[in-house]
Amino acid sequence: MTFIEIVGIILVLMLMFVVGCIFASVSIGLSFIVTKIIKGWLHDKSIDLLKIGGNKIMGMYTGIRFKGYVRPKFRKYFEDVAINGSWRLHNDPVIKGFGEIGRSGFIPCGMICYMPDMWEDENEEATDGFERTYNKETGYWTFQCSLKNYESEIQEWFEIVPYFIEKIEHLEYFYEEWDYSSQYDIVDGEVKLVDDKFEHYGY
Repeated sequence: MTFIEIVGIILVLMLMFVVGCIFASVSIGLSFIVTKIIKGWLHDKSIDLLKIGGNKIMGMYTGIRFKGYVRPKFRKYFEDVAINGSWRLHNDPVIKGFGEIGRSGFIPCGMICYMPDMWEDENEEATDGFERTYNKETGYWTFQCSLKNYESEIQEWFEIVPYFIEKIEHLEYFYEEWDYSSQYDIVDGEVKLVDDKFEHYGY
């Protein structure tokens, strides 16, 4: 092997070493950048969750028990809403609009979770006449449900209740960590709190 060949091999090896070092540096740099991006994204997501509040993180439930009368002009086409929670399929823009909100369908269809034991019997059937029912002729609607009220679905529902409900017979609101439920009714065209210690459940 000549001197020139030896020098050529050495130069090739040196070039390979330099390229390897550059590649390793780039890989480490990219890995560092990606890691920072992911950590930043996760941090931002955790901040977003904290902004939403402990209620969302812990998954607390809020329950409703309702008995009331749907206004005559809505009765004919309200059954799918009353039984299946199909708000967005209704042809009235106000009722349909509520269907665009988060868990709107959980009113009235949300299963009972972490609510008082007396809300259901041993067969997990609603007690006190709060089975989900609807009478198209009279407009009488009954149900009980619970949901994670992440997007204030219940408060949004309260806003439109006077629009399609003629009379409230019973509207009870209960947050799972409370001792007492609250009673609401339509007062001066709005759903308002009338008793903040309506039923004592001893929680």
